[in-house]
Amino acid sequence: MKNKNLTIIVPALNEEKNLNKVVRELISIADQFLSKYEILIYDDGSTDKTLEIAKNLGVEFKNVKVYANKVPLELARIFKLGIKNAAYENIILIPGDGAFENLSLVNVFKSIGLKDMILTSRVNQSITRSKLRYLLAKLFFIFNKNIFNLKVKDINSIAVFPTNELKKINIISFNKGFNLEFLVKLTRKKLSYMIVDVRLNHEKHVVGKSLNIYFILDVVILMFYLTFIKRH
Repeated sequence: MKNKNLTIIVPALNEEKNLNKVVRELISIADQFLSKYEILIYDDGSTDKTLEIAKNLGVEFKNVKVYANKVPLELARIFKLGIKNAAYENIILIPGDGAFENLSLVNVFKSIGLKDMILTSRVNQSITRSKLRYLLAKLFFIFNKNIFNLKVKDINSIAVFPTNELKKINIISFNKGFNLEFLVKLTRKKLSYMIVDVRLNHEKHVVGKSLNIYFILDVVILMFYLTFIKRH
């Protein structure tokens, strides 16, 4: 079995109410199920006390590192920075908003090393997210299955990727479409994967932060690029 080590990227934009709890819970789970790990907090231009909270966590925990973006960079660019700064063989991005239930993360961490990639499926999306988001996720799966033969039902959920393989990729995603890019490129390399069920906490907003014109544009560009360019 491969080493259970992990770089955890935690992006946070105005998450003063959630970040401290999220990071402490991650540390508690990681201490139990990982041999080595680090948490890279990226404050994405917050205007509240998020950065202050992150710095305090960095002082308290030696394996927590804090980076501050002067302006919001969005998830894809943050992931690229995380890949560059990662110290371990495996890497995952977990939002600083507390979107995922703790027990779900336990299952993900326990599975590290069993396959090249640990993908996840958000099994309670239909009751925790808006009907629009749930419908779009279903359509996204159908489209990508037919275009890329990608048989992953929940492309935009959290996933553990091999860091060195991501470093070899010329990442073109600039918003939240990076998971699609990673999955298409890495499955073309025949990397193995398994899928772990995860559960979401209920969100308070209706449509969700993930749905915006930049995300849609990112996905459209990616689909065109990945359809016509076979090698990367």
